Amino acid sequence: MHLTIRDILHHLTSETVYLLYLTWSDPAFDARLNKAAYACVDEITAKAKATGKWNPYIYLNYAGEFQDPLGGYGKANVAKLAALSKKYDPAQVFQKLVPGGWKIANAKPITP
Repeated sequence: MHLTIRDILHHLTSETVYLLYLTWSDPAFDARLNKAAYACVDEITAKAKATGKWNPYIYLNYAGEFQDPLGGYGKANVAKLAALSKKYDPAQVFQKLVPGGWKIANAKPITP
C-alpha cells in the first residue's frame, strides 16, 4: 500500500490551507487566547461549510490539539494507515507507548 497526498485530496480541484498562529509571552493569557483561536477556526469552518467549500483535510503540522487531522484522511485511508502501522510496528509502540501526537485509533473519519 502506498498512500500519497493525491489519494487523500483526489476529489479536489483547488485547496486552501491556512495556519492560524498566535504567540504571546504571558501564560495568564493562555486560556483566553486559545479560546479565541479555536473560535476563529470554528468560524472559518462554519463559513466554508455554508458555502460548500469545506474539506475535512487538516495539514498535520498545522493541526491544533483540539483537531482530528487523521480523521480528514477518510475511512479508507485511515484503514490503510492502521494496516501499515500493524505491519511495520506490530507491537504498536508508536501508537500506544509514544506520548503525544495523533493516534490512528483515535481518528474519526467522516468521509469514505
